[in-house]
Amino acid sequence: MHGGVEEVEQLYKKTHEVNNELFTLWIDHVLFMWQWWIGVSLTIIPWMLWGLFRI
Repeated sequence: MHGGVEEVEQLYKKTHEVNNELFTLWIDHVLFMWQWWIGVSLTIIPWMLWGLFRI
């Protein structure tokens, strides 16, 4: 039964490493790119327009 715990720990470590690699990839290739700014703009600008024209 002890071997199962070790396998789970190894899988957890692998999952953690892959998550770190994915986060690094996201930071390097997605965050603050022009597509990211468009997404942020399309999220915020409609709310601003709604607030402006609602008044």
